[in-house]
Amino acid sequence: MRTRLTFAWAERELPSGIGTDLTGFLSRDNPCVGQRDSLSARAMYINDGRTGLVWVNVDILGLGQALVERIRTVASERHKMPPRSFAITATHTHSAPASLFLANCGIVDRDWNRELEDTIIGVIDDAVQARKKRVYLRFAQTDAPGYTYNRRTHTPDGKPLRDDTGQALDTRLSVITAHETRDSEPVGAIVHYACHPVFYRDSQISADYPGVLIEGVKADLGSDFPVMFLQGADADINPLRPTDDDEADARRMGSGLATHAIELIRDGEKGTRLTPKLNTRLRMTTLTWVRDPEVQEIEPHLLDAADWTRAEKVDQALHMWAKRALAAKTRGWWFSGLRVPVQVTCFGELIVAGAGVELFGETARCIEEAHSPRPVLTIGYANDLAGYLPPASEFEHGGYEIDTAYKYYGYPECFSPDAEETVRQTIDSILSVGTMAAPKHIG
Repeated sequence: MRTRLTFAWAERELPSGIGTDLTGFLSRDNPCVGQRDSLSARAMYINDGRTGLVWVNVDILGLGQALVERIRTVASERHKMPPRSFAITATHTHSAPASLFLANCGIVDRDWNRELEDTIIGVIDDAVQARKKRVYLRFAQTDAPGYTYNRRTHTPDGKPLRDDTGQALDTRLSVITAHETRDSEPVGAIVHYACHPVFYRDSQISADYPGVLIEGVKADLGSDFPVMFLQGADADINPLRPTDDDEADARRMGSGLATHAIELIRDGEKGTRLTPKLNTRLRMTTLTWVRDPEVQEIEPHLLDAADWTRAEKVDQALHMWAKRALAAKTRGWWFSGLRVPVQVTCFGELIVAGAGVELFGETARCIEEAHSPRPVLTIGYANDLAGYLPPASEFEHGGYEIDTAYKYYGYPECFSPDAEETVRQTIDSILSVGTMAAPKHIG
């Protein structure tokens, strides 16, 4: 019996965020006063006759685990599919309305978040119910250098910040293209690249360079051509800024990446045709903290009412962290660590491994090496955004991602040095399940 893939697509614009607080930067002035470009939720539905998968991607900084679980529960019940059949990811744009807690980086508007939730559920409904096309999938990669740098090892102008700079910067752009079976025409694509979308710090909404990339692909292949962007292991990767013009630099990067993506989408000979078999698994794993800070270490960051009005934004953020950390200790929150989702999806031979954290390039390299020769895409911001997950090798270097960022997320401490290995071991364990093995050829 021949296995056939069917493919469907849907897209909805996110609710207007003008008047809400944007997130991503402590230094930003809020509330939002305008919109540079639109934000969207995009959903791909694909089925191999046995397994159905809905992949959703949203132009947002991140989606909290509780919100994702509510969406997954509703969608699972409504469409009679197991919860693991739904993967919900974010592009991580830093110019979107606040959708989760980040200390003093924008107040979450609960009404807007409810509309966001409804929009995501709606786009899932649209995709599952849309007209299906019979397709095959093709995976291709190309090198797209000149747009990024590792902010932990180099300055933007290329000067090394430390001695151990031997790890190569991953500048690969990857594309999964759906081709209609009857004529091999491309009918949809997923583009994967790793870089923080952080061009804009003003008070306007923007999808940042991923939005420009999608706009560029649609300009070439048609305004209705389905395309989504998946964010890679970008925790230590920032975009290059050749000029002082944010708009020009974002357009240079997004348009340049779009050109690479279009070449891969249009050239049906490049890359590998994937075996038409799908499988996906979702597990929760607990990440422990470096340590449990003492109350006397936290309390000095508290401000009284008079101090608050005079305090700098960073001191206000530390006050918010202290309040949250003390409440956590009192009420037993996160006592042994934090449970985060890890999801692995196999598109035939291709492994797509995602976790609800900000992953580093080193983590992606380790996952690839562990499962070679199968191709691997590593996805951050999948089903949650629980903060940075540094590899053990990064702790000796300290820095924002290790020493400071956890406070903005409101956690008592940074994840421990072995937490990153826990995620990799969870991925390994999922892939050890027989149904997740590389498939034999299916006719």
